[in-house]
Amino acid sequence: MKPYYNEIDSVLLSPDFVKKSKRDKNVLLYYKNFTKIMGGKYLLVVVKKSVIRNFIITVYITDKIKEGDVVWKKS
Repeated sequence: MKPYYNEIDSVLLSPDFVKKSKRDKNVLLYYKNFTKIMGGKYLLVVVKKSVIRNFIITVYITDKIKEGDVVWKKS
């Protein structure tokens, strides 16, 4: 993930999709598609929301959007 570290801000500030996790109601999944990542994959940033602060749990590359409720979608 180190080559894509600088893209994390872009995913969080301008995602293509934000979905709720089916496993944890306090986790949001931020997706953004990048054509330069492996020929067109999503960079997924998983964020845990809490009363005190929000923090990133993990970041990874995927070609599929997980099931779950859509919180926000880029129009």
